[in-house]
Parts: sequence; structure tokens; C-alpha cells
Amino acid sequence: DPEHQGFDYVWMTKSQEKLTTIYGWISFVLLVLFAAGLFGHRVTTFLLSLWKGIYEPSGFDQQKDFTDGIGVDSFAYVPQLKEPGFTFPLLACDISKINSDLIGWKPLLSDKKIESHRSY
Repeated sequence: DPEHQGFDYVWMTKSQEKLTTIYGWISFVLLVLFAAGLFGHRVTTFLLSLWKGIYEPSGFDQQKDFTDGIGVDSFAYVPQLKEPGFTFPLLACDISKINSDLIGWKPLLSDKKIESHRSY
């Protein structure tokens, strides 16, 4: 009698049961290989990132320091808060030691200066 069919009703021969067992294992292995191919790169990258850095910069070093050439092409991060009712964003930092050209906007009236927005 085939091994896994019970005692009351045998509906496969021993060779059929062996063939379905082999088919089941082959299907399982193919499913594991498919999942490894689908998710393997992500899992490998994640596991490697736990032990060593995986960041690879894109582009190239332009040999330009941030502090070189403060002028037209310079930039700075000036935190601002946009609130309804205000014409310009509220500055969320002390701007007393930075060039006002780095703020990113100008007052509407020429006699008003950005310096009037400083917090004291």
C-alpha cells in the first residue's frame, strides 16, 4: 500500500505517489529559486549593509569647496516658515552673519531691508 493515503481508500499506486513527491519537491525548489532571484539582490544588499557601507556616490568631485567664491553661484540653506497673512516667509534662523543675497527673495519696497526681519 502507498504510504501517505490512509488505509481505507488507496487511489494512487506506489509509483504515482513517488512521482507526485518528486514533482512537489521540484516545484518547491523552483519556487525558492524564483523568490531568491526576485528578492535576492535586495536581501543581499540589506544584509551587507549591516556590516559594511554600501553607499556609492554618483557623479564626480568638482574640486569646489563650499566656502570658495561666495558670490552669484553660492547658496545656503536658510530655514523659512511660510505662514498665511505674511507676504514673505518667516526666517527661522539668525541671519546677522550671512549675506542677504543668499536668502532667496527680496522685499517688495526698496527701502525695506531683510535685516528688519531679524529676530532679537
